Amino acid sequence: MKKSLTLILICFIFLANAQSGMLNGTGYAPDISVSDINGNSHNLYSYLNSDKVVVLELMSTTCGHCQQYAAGTENSYQAYGPNGLDVAEFIALEVNSATSDNDLANFATTYGVSFPMCNGISPSAINYQLFYTPSYYVIYPDSSYVTFCPSYCQTTSSSSTIEGLLNTAIQSWIPPVYGCTDPLATNYDASANNDDGSCDFTSYTITTLGVTFSPDTIICDVGDTINFILGGYHNAVEVSNSTWLAGGGTSNGGFGIFGSGGQFIVTTAQTYYYVCQPHVSMGMKGVIIANALPISGCTDATATNYDPTATIDDGSCTYPCTENEVLFNMYDLWGDGWNGGSYTVTDMSGNTVATGGLLSGSFGVDTLCLPTGCYNLDVVGNPFSTYEIRFDFGDLLTYAMVGSYTNLCVGPINGCTDSTATNYDPTATIDDGSCTYTVCTDYPTGLNVFDVIDTRVNFAWDNMNTTNCLVLKYYVRYREVGASAWNTRAAGVGNGLCNFGLNTTSQMLLGLTASTTYEWKLKAFYCGGSSSNYSPVSTFTTEDACPILANLAVQTFTSNHTKANFTWDSTGTYTYARVALRVDVTGSAWQTVGGFGTFSPALSQIKFGLVAGESYRAGARAYCNANISSHRSWWTPFIFWTQPGIAIKLEGGAAINNLDIYPNPSRDIFNVSFTSEDKQDLKVRILNVIGEVIISEDLQQFIGEYTKQINLSDNAKGIYFLEIETNDGVVNKKLILQ
Repeated sequence: MKKSLTLILICFIFLANAQSGMLNGTGYAPDISVSDINGNSHNLYSYLNSDKVVVLELMSTTCGHCQQYAAGTENSYQAYGPNGLDVAEFIALEVNSATSDNDLANFATTYGVSFPMCNGISPSAINYQLFYTPSYYVIYPDSSYVTFCPSYCQTTSSSSTIEGLLNTAIQSWIPPVYGCTDPLATNYDASANNDDGSCDFTSYTITTLGVTFSPDTIICDVGDTINFILGGYHNAVEVSNSTWLAGGGTSNGGFGIFGSGGQFIVTTAQTYYYVCQPHVSMGMKGVIIANALPISGCTDATATNYDPTATIDDGSCTYPCTENEVLFNMYDLWGDGWNGGSYTVTDMSGNTVATGGLLSGSFGVDTLCLPTGCYNLDVVGNPFSTYEIRFDFGDLLTYAMVGSYTNLCVGPINGCTDSTATNYDPTATIDDGSCTYTVCTDYPTGLNVFDVIDTRVNFAWDNMNTTNCLVLKYYVRYREVGASAWNTRAAGVGNGLCNFGLNTTSQMLLGLTASTTYEWKLKAFYCGGSSSNYSPVSTFTTEDACPILANLAVQTFTSNHTKANFTWDSTGTYTYARVALRVDVTGSAWQTVGGFGTFSPALSQIKFGLVAGESYRAGARAYCNANISSHRSWWTPFIFWTQPGIAIKLEGGAAINNLDIYPNPSRDIFNVSFTSEDKQDLKVRILNVIGEVIISEDLQQFIGEYTKQINLSDNAKGIYFLEIETNDGVVNKKLILQ
C-alpha cells in the first residue's frame, strides 16, 4: 500500500558501529538509529533489511546549494519514496549545531521538503564523512553505497542534475533473486542472481554387485549425472567399443572412476562403454546410452530463422518480407519492460496493421513488414511506465516517447521533394520531376532607420516573406553621400535549409562617423536561387559626437566625513552626466554617484555614504541620449582623493560603513544601503516620531553589502527614523517623507 509521510524530525543518535561511511564510496555504510519528535524511530539497517534503498542527505538550512537542490531531491523522493514506487526512504540530516528546530521547519516549508528531516546530527558521531554540504549517501540493501557531491557540490549545475543522479542510483539497485544458478541443474533459474543451494541434478546411481555393475545398462539424457558407488577392488573406466567387445581394459581417455566411487556428467549424445579393469575378464562391464535433448526451433528450411539443429518445430518460423521492412526498436529506461504499455500501427483507413510492446528487459525489436504508404502510430503506457518508454520507428522516429504520431510514410512515394517548390510533397521519397517554382524578384520595401546616434544606426525594412517566396538572406550597401564606393555587408542570413523564411527585419551598423549623411539600399536573396535588385536609395544623418566633460573635481567636508561634492564643466550640449567612483584598490566595485545620472544643466552632484579615511578614484562622462547609453563621451581623466577622518566602528568592533539613504527627502521610496564588515546579527527598523515600528527586518549573521528599497508612500508625511541595531550599538538616521 502507498503511504504518505510528511514529518519534520528532531533526531537523536542511538547507535553507530565501527564501520565508516566514506565519501569515496568504499566499504559498507554504518548503521544509525534516529528518533523524531513524534516518537517514530528510524533504523537504517531495518530499512535495508526490508529491501529499501536509503538516501541520506547531509545538509544545512543555510547552505545555498542545499536550498537550490531541495526541489530535485523532493522530486526523487516523490517518485521513489512511499508516495511513489515505495522502493526508497529519504532522511535529511542537519549538521549545523546552530540550526534551531524552527529553522528546520521553515526550510521544509519554504523549499517544499516532505521527507523526514533530522536536527543536530554530528557526522563524526555517526561515522559518516563530510567535506561540504550537501553530501548524498545512497545506501543499498546490501549496505554498499554511492555518494554525490562528496567535496564541492557547487560543481553540480542544477537541481535537475541532482534529481537525475538520485534517480539513476536508486534504479541501479538490482534486488537479489534467489534460486539455482547452475545451468546443468534440472531446476536452473536463468533469472536468479544468488544461488540458494537448491539445484537439482537428474542423476543415476550404479553400484557394484559381486563382479557386475548394477544396473549395467543406463539410458539417460545429455546433462544427467551418473553416480558410481564402488566396492572391493573395482573401478569403472571408459573404453572404446572395440575394446569393450574384445573384453579389454585399455582406457580410451574418457571418464575413469576409482576408489570408493565418483561422479560422471554426460556431455555428449553417444553410447559410453566402460569396464572394471581388474575384473573385465570375468565380464564386469556396462554401457551408458545418452540421448540428445530435444531442441525447439524453426524446422522450415525456407524460413529466415531456420535452425538445422532443431528437432521440434515451435511455430517460431519467420519468412522474408516482400514489402517494406521497418525495425521497431523498443527501449525501457528502468529495465523491466513496458509494464502493459503497447504500440499500435494503423493505415490511413484506420485498419490496425501491427501491434506489440516490450514484455520485459530494457530492449527489444519487432520487425514490421509494411506495404508502401503512410501510417499513424500510437504508443501508450501506464502512469508508472510512461516516462520509461522510448522507441525507434525505422528512420522516421528515433528514441521517441509515448504519444501519437501521424503521417509516417514508408516505401518509395513519387512526388516533388524540393521544399522550395510550390507543389512540394513532404511525404514523397522519390522526386518525379514534377516540381514547380515561383520566381521571386521583389526588392525590400519600407526602408527606415531608428536609434541613430553618432557612430551607430539601426536599419529596418518590411518582412519580404510570402507563401511562395521565402527569404534566404539580405545584403545592405551604404556609403557617405558623395563617396563613389559602396560598403556591402550581410543584413541577416537564414539556416540555408529554406524550411522557413528569414524573418529578420532590422540590422545594426557600427563604426560610422559622427555628423555625417549616409545613403543606403537593400537587396533580398530568395530560396530557390532568385534575388531582387537593390531597393531605391534612402538616406540618414548620424548625430553629433557627445562632448567630453572637463575639469572634474571633488570637494570633501570636515563636518561630514562621508560626504563629497563632484563638479565639472561642459564643453557642449548633452543630456546627462554620470560620475563613477570606487575605492582606490584594484578590483574594487564601481558605484554611480547620484543614481541614474545628473541631468543637464546641473554641473554638480553630492555623494553620501563614503568611508572616512578611505582613498577613492572617480571619473565622469556625458550621455547624449536618455534611452541609448551608447551615445556617450569618453571618460574624463581620473581624479584621486582621500575622505577626511577615520572609519567609525561601534563598541565591540562591529562596523556599519557606507551608510547611504537616497533620495532624502523623498515622496515615497528611500534607497538604503550600508556595509557590514564583520559577521553580526542586525535589526533594521523604520520608526515614526512616537517610536512606533513601521517596518522591521532581522538579519542573522550578516556580512557584506545591504541594499533595500523602503516604500513609505502609504504613511503620513513627516519625519521617520532608520534604526540599525547590533549587539554592540545602534545607528540612527532621519528620513523626511514629503
